[in-house]
Amino acid sequence: MRSGRILKNCIIMTVWLALWWGLDRFVHNEIVLAGPWETVKALWGLLPQADFWNSLLHSLLRILAGFLAGSAAGILLASAGHHFPLFADFLSPAVRLLKAVPVASFVILFLLWYGKANIALVICATVSFPILYLNTLEGLKATDPQLVEMADVYRVPWHRRLRFLWMPQLRPYLISALSLAMGMSFKSGVAAEVIGQPQLSIGNMLYRAKVFLATPELFAWTAVIVLLSFLCEKAMQGLIRLSGLARRRELKREKTAAYSAIGRGESLTDIPLPEGAALACEKVRVSFKNKTVLDGAEVELLPGSRVLLTGPSGIGKTTLLRVLARLQKPDAGVVHGWMGALGLVFQEDRLAEASTVLENIAAVQRHPHLRRNAAAVRRLLPESVFGQTAGSLSGGEKRRAAVLRALLSDAPVLLFDEPFTGLDEESADKTQRMIAEMAGERPVLIISHEREDRLAEDGYRQIRIGDRT
Repeated sequence: MRSGRILKNCIIMTVWLALWWGLDRFVHNEIVLAGPWETVKALWGLLPQADFWNSLLHSLLRILAGFLAGSAAGILLASAGHHFPLFADFLSPAVRLLKAVPVASFVILFLLWYGKANIALVICATVSFPILYLNTLEGLKATDPQLVEMADVYRVPWHRRLRFLWMPQLRPYLISALSLAMGMSFKSGVAAEVIGQPQLSIGNMLYRAKVFLATPELFAWTAVIVLLSFLCEKAMQGLIRLSGLARRRELKREKTAAYSAIGRGESLTDIPLPEGAALACEKVRVSFKNKTVLDGAEVELLPGSRVLLTGPSGIGKTTLLRVLARLQKPDAGVVHGWMGALGLVFQEDRLAEASTVLENIAAVQRHPHLRRNAAAVRRLLPESVFGQTAGSLSGGEKRRAAVLRALLSDAPVLLFDEPFTGLDEESADKTQRMIAEMAGERPVLIISHEREDRLAEDGYRQIRIGDRT
């Protein structure tokens, strides 16, 4: 298939060269149009000249430096704008201006302000910045808010959010933006040099070719610019592919390490469990669109307590859980007690789907431990999940992974919203036993319609919404 694609591209290039040659034969005027053969001869004549290589190197360094500076500034300021919307609103007029104003206007202004020495660098940074800024901002806005909320509940630090939440979402936006910015940098950078005429630059050599009516040389330099842009873009794509290859190798290493950890006989009894903390709410009232969902709800969770929250569908059980997690501010009432990270299983799985189960678990731990995590995962999930991303798992496997993430977190309070959804009887039994084993002295609150009797047998105290505890 690859050989077929190469053959097709070669045929297309041959056709275009033939059209170029035919047009040159038709015009038959070297000053107006240089043909392929004249261009190659001109390029061959330039290769031995020191000025050719010096101009090439200086222009390339300026263009790449400007591209990198503008791209870095765009990514960093977009990140700041995403976290501080007022800052993004403040930058918006400037970004629109940079997009709309012609490059020639900026060239003239920068020539007045800075001179011509580094005009290509400044222009390339100016062109690259809005492209990376807008694409990065769009990518961050497209990040699943449910995953962001999960990270807030678990108190996931920023560097792990960057790896597990933001980068998988940003990747396609950045690839597109970097490719576009690279091409625009070469176009605008050389155009700026043509106007500014810095010594030892491609733009200066193009202008000389124009002055002396050396059209073949002009075509030769143009071919060099196209080739440089193509090579730089391919180099960037190669780095991106290498990062993908590195990711695949990382998944393979994780799989090997997980099997090795299991082979060492790590058990759940070796996993140190956090101490429990108290969490409670009193006289909670919550309304949505003038409809009261909760009115006077009270729950108290003490270390070692086991609570089953029941009530008809739509009565507000999930809302009460969100109030306890401080994700929903009540209209009345108070929440007091533990204010740190919580081990929360939402109604949705909320896994970072580009990451593995072990990576999802490690993301919420202060000090990740592969062997212990792998031992716990093996108890509840098939060994085939090792080395697979969460997005490739079945619905039941994702649900159990979400439960494991909560149990293996450092959170001293555990809240489960329908943790047995989508599980068959055997998997649900295993999951319930795992919760019992790994909760320790941490208080546990579970919302479940499906296993009320089984949980009551395990000693869970049942609370119905509206009953005072």
